[in-house]
Amino acid sequence: MRTKPVQLSVMAVAALAVFAVAAVMLLAGGNSAQADTAATIAPDNGGGHLLPMATDPTATPTPTPRYPTPEPCPAEAASAVDSGHIALFDVWWNPGEGELTNTSCPPTVEHVPAVTKKGKVLTPARDDRSPSSINIDETIIHIPNTHKATLNTTDYPTAKYQKLWDADAKETPDESVPGDGMVWALPACPPGVDTAADGDLCLMFSAALLNKADWTTPPDAPEGAVATIDYHVDHVHQVDIDKQKARYVLVYDGTPSQPVLRWDSSNASVSTMPVPVGKYDRPMWFFTSRGTYQFQVHITGDPKRAPASAPGLTGPQDPVSVDPAVNSDVREYIIHVGAEADLSVGMTATPDTASPPSNVTIAVTASNAGPDTAPGTKVKVTLPDGLTYKTAGAATGVTHDSGTVTWTIGDLAVTNDDNTDTTDDSPTLTITATVAEGTKGTVQKVKATISATETLRIKEYVKDANGNIVRDANGQKTVRVTPYEVSVPDTDTGNNMAMATVTVPAMANLAPFFSVTRSVQETAETGDAVGAPIPAHDPDGDPLTYWLTGAGRENFVVNGAGQITTSMCDDLDYEVQRSYDLKLHASDRKDRDGNQETVRVADHHIGVHIQVTNVLNELPNNPKLAFAHSEDQLRLGETTHFSVTPKNFPLCQELTYVWKRATAFAGPYIEVQRGTELTYSDTQSTAGTWYYRVATTYRDKAGTSHDLTSSATHVATWK
Repeated sequence: MRTKPVQLSVMAVAALAVFAVAAVMLLAGGNSAQADTAATIAPDNGGGHLLPMATDPTATPTPTPRYPTPEPCPAEAASAVDSGHIALFDVWWNPGEGELTNTSCPPTVEHVPAVTKKGKVLTPARDDRSPSSINIDETIIHIPNTHKATLNTTDYPTAKYQKLWDADAKETPDESVPGDGMVWALPACPPGVDTAADGDLCLMFSAALLNKADWTTPPDAPEGAVATIDYHVDHVHQVDIDKQKARYVLVYDGTPSQPVLRWDSSNASVSTMPVPVGKYDRPMWFFTSRGTYQFQVHITGDPKRAPASAPGLTGPQDPVSVDPAVNSDVREYIIHVGAEADLSVGMTATPDTASPPSNVTIAVTASNAGPDTAPGTKVKVTLPDGLTYKTAGAATGVTHDSGTVTWTIGDLAVTNDDNTDTTDDSPTLTITATVAEGTKGTVQKVKATISATETLRIKEYVKDANGNIVRDANGQKTVRVTPYEVSVPDTDTGNNMAMATVTVPAMANLAPFFSVTRSVQETAETGDAVGAPIPAHDPDGDPLTYWLTGAGRENFVVNGAGQITTSMCDDLDYEVQRSYDLKLHASDRKDRDGNQETVRVADHHIGVHIQVTNVLNELPNNPKLAFAHSEDQLRLGETTHFSVTPKNFPLCQELTYVWKRATAFAGPYIEVQRGTELTYSDTQSTAGTWYYRVATTYRDKAGTSHDLTSSATHVATWK
């Protein structure tokens, strides 16, 4: 099987399981047209396959040449110009099979100039339009330009759109209950000139490839009826397994103010779309919910028994049919109506306060103004050569490759930034990047882009080479689930990219100086020594005063012997800051004449480089409660006392003790006191035995709570 997908920026096409074809043709300009509007095929001046529609909507199509079975899509279709509007369901006559069929690729149009000799026209100019198809399993067509509409009596009065309201109600298990009141609308194609937008995708029915002289009306047609090609929409159902709920499709002709229902998938009796031969039908479409729809369509027509003659036609005179009416095979189409969102991304880049800075903090914020949740949302942050990714903090779904950081958010709900609801505020990613050598003093630019991709999971039966469904050993049909990805349409792409610039400050090179180095573990507690003392010598033997200066000095204190100790428990963290460069000052508090100074003035100082050493397991070493088993025999009214001792907890950790008691050893225990008290007392005035246990709760440096329960039990019996 040859497979060659058509790639257009307005359409996602992928191969699935059942042979299906859909023609694609570009239309542009003109007002909303009705079923009897004809179109002229203009030459393809650009060499592509997306063709403009003639400005005269009443013109008769040029004579259509007869062609053999179409070839696979030409390669140019993959790079076709993205412009205008696209039509589907374009029918043509297959002379080899003697039947009607559809195309799935854009038609190729070749303008053949007139041939003249001595001023006499030998061959008139013509536009040869070649239908083309591709043998693929199925075609998935993603419609990005549908819009979400709320059913209301002003825009959709029940007198004219009653069937649409009824179909919406059928989405609920109890049809007497109103539906969600939301539909996805696709206007008639093409829209008015003032509102036409490049890239809009239209769903229409076309018989423009057929010569109306070759076709007739059925025998039972009323007098004056025109020959039509009838599209029969036999069935529509959901195929995406992620959204198993009722959904329907309705098609209207006419204008929004005067709609005429042509097809309603919730009512099987309304299913035929007649299109006059040589003309287009551009209806309005309504989908009751977003999702993936599978259509089953076949086509009927009434060809003349003898070929017609027409100027400019050469070759076999098709169609020639022995039957008064012909049918096409049933074709299957998959059409996806997706989510719609307005994504935006914001970003700031700030160097750290060190001089010169070694890191830059990049804050990225993702937002979605709706109207729908944006599935598969990703933000890509591109770092310049002067910045190297270091960490993304505690964020999840972050990967990095070379200079690109990818933040996979997943489903991004409609967000706000007004702080009224913390559950739907815009998520933020904080990236730390190191400043490369040689870039200090330069301006660095960081870029972030946001996008969303919806994954379709199509369920289908596996078939063998003969087209038969494969069954397993138990006779069950074999099912395959195939994922496909389509981009989520963004209503405003102007805010999908953000740039941030950061000027990395530079500082003149500093001269070396003498210093001493000390180290301390990141799990040090308040008062732990930071290495050996650093004493100064006073020739007069005066007592000395020591103090520290520099960034981070609040984490340390120094005593009168020059001993540096930690001042704040749990404030050192190797993963946050690995060293501190401080100055240790000493003074005898006297001036040069030996007089007492009123203001402290340093007589000398030395640099102190304090290294924070990493501890792989930062939890306390086997923290536990010491609580010995004890028993009290008491008279009524007497008080029992017992206590607990914490072991191996950080001294600065404030522990919470939870005292519990029960009437049986196996419990259940109920909480009777909570607090920081190490001792618990209890008095009973009723005879009985009570069992007591105690637990404690503490938080480690990472903010994780831990609960420890004593293994011993205190028993008190009152008689």
